[in-house]
Amino acid sequence: MGDQPTTLDKAVKVSIIAGALIIALSIAYYLVIFMPQKEKARIEQQKQEQIAQLEKEKQQKEDKLRAECVEEKKELKKQYNDFLASCENELCVKNTVKDSSVYVPTDYIQTCLDRKLKGLPTFGY
Repeated sequence: MGDQPTTLDKAVKVSIIAGALIIALSIAYYLVIFMPQKEKARIEQQKQEQIAQLEKEKQQKEDKLRAECVEEKKELKKQYNDFLASCENELCVKNTVKDSSVYVPTDYIQTCLDRKLKGLPTFGY
């Protein structure tokens, strides 16, 4: 009976082989399926964060340019009103429109912003 494998020895060997197989399959699952999915999710999250950052920067740039356009519009209206105030002769007063919206359009800010975003000059376009 010393050299003959017993049923218990066979069961232990089968258990060890089965355990090693389960461990190997678990490692393979982790490396082949789980890790690539995790990496893919991480990359997607980084893309989303990058897109959000670019959108935020774009919005900040637009806000800054819009503020510049508002100031330009105020300056143009002031210049026009100063011009009207400096009109001394009757012909100047008669031929000048009193409404500054003719000189400074109501959609000036949006037009100004569109031109600034395209890199075009804006002041008094």
